[in-house]
Parts: sequence; C-alpha cells; structure tokens
Amino acid sequence: SAPNVPDASDPGKSQALVKQETALSTLVKEPAKYRWRLLPLHASIVLGAPQEMTTKILLTYPEAARKVDERGSLPVHLAASRLDVDDEGEKVILQLFGAYTDSIDITDRNGRTAPELAKLARARKAAEKQRLMETASRSSRLS
Repeated sequence: SAPNVPDASDPGKSQALVKQETALSTLVKEPAKYRWRLLPLHASIVLGAPQEMTTKILLTYPEAARKVDERGSLPVHLAASRLDVDDEGEKVILQLFGAYTDSIDITDRNGRTAPELAKLARARKAAEKQRLMETASRSSRLS
C-alpha cells in the first residue's frame, strides 16, 4: 500500500485528508513546478500515456484503483474526464471498474460519479466536433 494515500473506501477519511492537504498547501508555499502529487496510475491517465502502459501499472499495483489523489479523484474519475481527448479511455475505464467495482458509485470532490464525468466529456467532444464542422462549412462557403 502506498503510504499516506487515502483509500476511497473510506470517504470521510479521504475527504478530510483532501481538506487538510488543501489547507496545508495554502499555508505552506509549495514549489510552483508541482501541481499535485500523483501515483503512477493517476499520472499515466492524466498525462495521456498509452493504454498498454496504464494497463501494466494497474496490473502491477491494482490497489491504486482505490486511491484518491490530493483533489479527491479516483483514477476512474480522471479517465472518465479525459474521454474527449483519449481515444482508448473507454478501455481504461472498464479496466478500472474491474479493479474496483464500487468506484462506479463513488463521487469526486464535486459530487460527480465516473459515468457522469464520462457523459460530460462526451458532450465536450460532440460540441468540439460540431464547432469544427461549422468552421469548415463557413470556410468552404468563403472560398
């Protein structure tokens, strides 16, 4: 188990840690180059690593699927939020649900579940596709 990384199965404890870490980071000036600390699984998702790499990390340390980051997000929340930019995100989400089935009902710090985050990401992707089609249509009419 990773030291000092809360498990999402204890939501009260993880929320308290997020609040404590947030308060601490406002009191203590952290180096500007670090946004937040991440486990390798979280980092591979946030940074858009290839799906195979994320899978290997998950197979090596399946408990990471239960760990929240400093912002209170599980890896499945992070993956669901990236569906608009990650073509292999669906596979990653299914693997994360397989590693931690209860995560489908766990909310992030904003009260959203992974399925809700996925729906929002898909809507962003559809809106961007619509915007690009309208821009292309306007460009072709001007030519």
